[in-house]
Amino acid sequence: GEDSQIAFGGHDPAKILEPLSWAPVAMPELGYWQVRIVALRINGVTLDVCKDGTCRGVVDTGTSHLGVPAPADAEVAKLLTTEAGDMLDCRLADAPEIEIELEGYNVTLHPFNYMRRLPLREGVSVSSPQGVYVPSNETNATLAGPSSADPVGQPQADHSATAEPLADSTAAVPPSDDFAAAPADSAVPPGEVAATVTPAPSPDGATLAPASDNASVTATTTGGGELQTQEQEEVVRRFCSPRLMPVRLPEPLGPKLFILGEPVLHRYYTVYDWAKHRVGFSLANNRRNTMDPAEITDRRGTLPKEVDMLLMQKTMTVSREGAKRGELQEESMLVQVKVRLSIRTKRTDRV
Repeated sequence: GEDSQIAFGGHDPAKILEPLSWAPVAMPELGYWQVRIVALRINGVTLDVCKDGTCRGVVDTGTSHLGVPAPADAEVAKLLTTEAGDMLDCRLADAPEIEIELEGYNVTLHPFNYMRRLPLREGVSVSSPQGVYVPSNETNATLAGPSSADPVGQPQADHSATAEPLADSTAAVPPSDDFAAAPADSAVPPGEVAATVTPAPSPDGATLAPASDNASVTATTTGGGELQTQEQEEVVRRFCSPRLMPVRLPEPLGPKLFILGEPVLHRYYTVYDWAKHRVGFSLANNRRNTMDPAEITDRRGTLPKEVDMLLMQKTMTVSREGAKRGELQEESMLVQVKVRLSIRTKRTDRV
């Protein structure tokens, strides 16, 4: 799309659609551009999370998601997630509006602002389970509950039996947004690694295995490195999900801290006043904010040109002998998987 811009010493009036509204920086001694959040609403309904008056939001240009304090992120994700059907671009979904009430200004987000572009298959998770996380007694307790990072389209899970702080001796490699995961309930014999490979649509909108055909290919890598494939028929459901991540931070920055990342900053022009400790907000003068809603007639959308591949996801758990709780280490782990696929297309009898 359109180019971004950063200006020092002032702002560009041509880039805004309305006069700037200013929100004072909360707790400036902490060194963050954070503002007080008065209320959070989904489709006009006020959620409980900010009713105690302790919510704040950090305006962060380096975050691609909207960060929501755990465990409230699970409720927000549930309210915003919707079935995709045959939709290819979830930003066109008919989904709720988010309203973030600041002191003196309301930030509103529409599906085009907060939805992931590509729909996700039922049972897939593409988010880090822990999100933005600093271990503490308070934040560790939130790991056990449902999360916005749970697989889409399934009942939100209770992680109380498996939740472990980040500082434990088991490290899980979080999945990337670029991959689609295997269903959580797939059964794999001991000693084998399983990956479910879901065919993705091609750029022109044609699919290798349309959702309506309910077709998928399962590839299983054995301990000896050999691959077995089998074709199976199953009901495939796809979901549009928001770009959310859980935020688990202790006081004084947390516990009810939002991160106002790209979903907000792609829609709003923001100004940071160092002298007066305040943040200015205005609707940005961009194509999406100025177009007539009547121009949007396509509710299915198209795929990005680069989506012409099979997507898969692998999750790996690594145990370190002798590691002690509280020891944080940076590690790099490489996994190589060789996949051979054989895909059969359905024949359609023509009359």
